[in-house]
Formats: sequence, structure tokens, C-alpha cells
Amino acid sequence: MEAALERYDSRLVLRVGSYHSIELNGEIQQILDAHPEFALEQPETVMDLYPESGTQRILDIKLTYFNTPEELSACRETMGERIEQLVSLYGSSNSDLTNARRIYQNMGRGVMLDQPESSGALSDSAYGVLAEDHSGSYGFAQAYCLAMRACGIPCELISGQKSGAAHYWCM
Repeated sequence: MEAALERYDSRLVLRVGSYHSIELNGEIQQILDAHPEFALEQPETVMDLYPESGTQRILDIKLTYFNTPEELSACRETMGERIEQLVSLYGSSNSDLTNARRIYQNMGRGVMLDQPESSGALSDSAYGVLAEDHSGSYGFAQAYCLAMRACGIPCELISGQKSGAAHYWCM
């Protein structure tokens, strides 16, 4: 599943020996949270399982993206370049804490934080922060996570609630 999401595949077909019901969108979100480097948008999903019973079954997952794989790959390349530029501003002689603070301050300058209106918009991803100066907490946390990892600082995305709404931070 991870490889299919990384390539922005439109379909994933698996042969399964046993099957238990899964919450597919939740599984996909977990993968995207762990990999902000390719988590530009969450695809819409349709899952079919056939035959209806048996020990060997086919799980057919269709993934529909708002943007084309080529557009998403180009955005991913832009994100990588921006992260590289941001990280290169700070020397390796600085402490991790100093780099973390400076990158946070630099990234936050001029970024409009709000909830993007369209679910297909790239603005609620690291790309939104790094290329469009617009994002929600998810995109900002993704961008910061990418920058920390590029500096060699372990970082992961965590989610929770803030004022009753979904919110994301880095740990």
C-alpha cells in the first residue's frame, strides 16, 4: 500500500489468504502521516473484494486523486528543493535545538494558517507551506517534520484535537 501511495497509483490489486474488515481511509492516513515527503493529498478510495468467500481472495483498491500523478510528482520535487534550500540556510555547527528553532521561525514567516476549502487542494500539505505560503496545521506539521528529518533530527507527525477540531503537531 505504501509503495502504491508513493507512486500515486490509481489501483492496487492484492491476493489475500485471509481477510478481515479494515478501515481503508484510516490505514491510508497512517501511511501518509508517516511519509510527509509524498503525502500531498489523500486519495478517494473504493474497495472491492471477490469472490465473496474462500481462502484465496482478490482485494481491488481504486485510488482517485484530484491531481494527476505527474502534477503530484512535480509538486513533490518542488517540496524537496524548498526543504533543501531551507535546511542549507543553517550550518551543521549549530545545535539541533538552534536549527529547529530557526527553521520553525523561517517557515512560519508569511504562511497563512487556516483550513483549506477544497479537499483536493495541495494547500493542506507540506507543499502548501513551502510553495504557496498557505496551509492548515496538517501541512505545516508535515513541512516542519520534513525539515527536521533533513537536518537529521528525528521527527514524527502526531494528531489530536484543539478547540474541538482535528489538529497536528510534530514530536
